[in-house]
Amino acid sequence: MIKLESRTTQAPELPQQVYLEVTNRCNSLCVSCPLTYDHFLRFEPKHHLSWQQFRTVVDQLPRIDRAVLHGIGEPLLNPELPRLSRTSRRVVRTCSSTPMLCC
Repeated sequence: MIKLESRTTQAPELPQQVYLEVTNRCNSLCVSCPLTYDHFLRFEPKHHLSWQQFRTVVDQLPRIDRAVLHGIGEPLLNPELPRLSRTSRRVVRTCSSTPMLCC
């Protein structure tokens, strides 16, 4: 419980939403993206979020009602994205964004 001035507020016990990086791979060179210019990020190991990793996270957070599938990379490059979306819709609301809208 959190006391703020004269009122008391109870914070949720568990997170209600989760942000998951779907991939850190990208095939664009957007001028505003750190992947284009940041030397550290360029050499970070490339990965895709697997369906099993997604399930592991979601199963540990029974009260989430929203999963945001995003990240520094292009989510559409992850071959598991359709399966992640289908699975998560059964459990929670999902949304995603694509850097391709910004380039």
